[in-house]
Amino acid sequence: MTSNIRVQIVDSSIPRRDALKRALESTRDMTVSSVSPTGKTGLEKLAQDLPTLILLSASISDVNAEDFVAKALALCPSVGVIITAIENDASAAQYSVGALAAGAFDFVLLPALDRKDLVDVVQRRLVPKIRSFTIKKFSRIARAQKEPAVEIVSRPSSDETQRQSAMIRALKASGAKGKGVDVVVIGVSTGGPEALMQLMPGFPGDFPIPIAIVLHMPSLFTGPMAGSLDKRSAITVKEAVDGEDILPGTAYLAPGGMHLEFERATRGRVVVRTTDGPQENGCKPAVDVLFRSAAKVYHDRVLAAVLTGMGTDGTKGAACLKAEGAYVVVQDEASSVVWGMPGSIVRENLADMVLPLKDLATHIVNRIRG
Repeated sequence: MTSNIRVQIVDSSIPRRDALKRALESTRDMTVSSVSPTGKTGLEKLAQDLPTLILLSASISDVNAEDFVAKALALCPSVGVIITAIENDASAAQYSVGALAAGAFDFVLLPALDRKDLVDVVQRRLVPKIRSFTIKKFSRIARAQKEPAVEIVSRPSSDETQRQSAMIRALKASGAKGKGVDVVVIGVSTGGPEALMQLMPGFPGDFPIPIAIVLHMPSLFTGPMAGSLDKRSAITVKEAVDGEDILPGTAYLAPGGMHLEFERATRGRVVVRTTDGPQENGCKPAVDVLFRSAAKVYHDRVLAAVLTGMGTDGTKGAACLKAEGAYVVVQDEASSVVWGMPGSIVRENLADMVLPLKDLATHIVNRIRG
């Protein structure tokens, strides 16, 4: 296989640049197009390099990460940006979330430079994210070249997507409206920051019920992520705090490294619980934990949404919700970065509706308002 993924590295650390370069060039399909010690140099090289993707250190000093991403995408709209951040660095987490809000594709945590296996760790964490971006990018290009510019809900390119189309046609024909819903629960992983940045502004300020969200993200990132979403949304978005009452018109983001659950308190109140239980599906927070808790506390009065993400987290929890009679909607394959989590829901026949990301907020609002 020849190299076809061109990666530009922008990082002030010589050892980290070297580790990134060695990790990428040990693959068969990636090459490093250029290496820059400053953001200014990286931007100057961009038009000449024409990379597929940029690896940008969150801690680059001369141009902050958010401004770099905005300028890079203005110069080259097709380029992807993945932010690299050092583990346990709070400022890097803050800069990373700003860059994600500006349009960066994703982020990856890198270990300290004294790790003997640094190159192996970098390759294991980074390469799958690069490939996720390139697969999605090239599939979008292919669709634009081969298909007419019409809006469709699902793309019947396989038996699986044919089932999606049939499900959507049947549900639309029925004209079914939602019954009473007391809470919306959302699970999302790979591609999640971008998906939530698009989804959450779609909820109006008078949204009548609470929302709980599990995003697979480390602990230092979820606070800034909630703050960034809050600035863009008409409803309140906050990082969940253990024991607080759950209120209408508020979205609660699970803290990184803690599960998010509900508990029925006195006089019918429901409170948020952040619990330090074991990982599930290799994740903490886990979507399955949130969905199981919602089924236990709210029974059939739940609307669950599963968005883009790798793996199957959320499938077992969705089964618990369906057993109670709750409603489950998932993001479609065409608009997902990775159709692992939502695809698993569809394969297990747990989805009531499959929709593009751009239609999800409107669908949820309409269903709740009936």
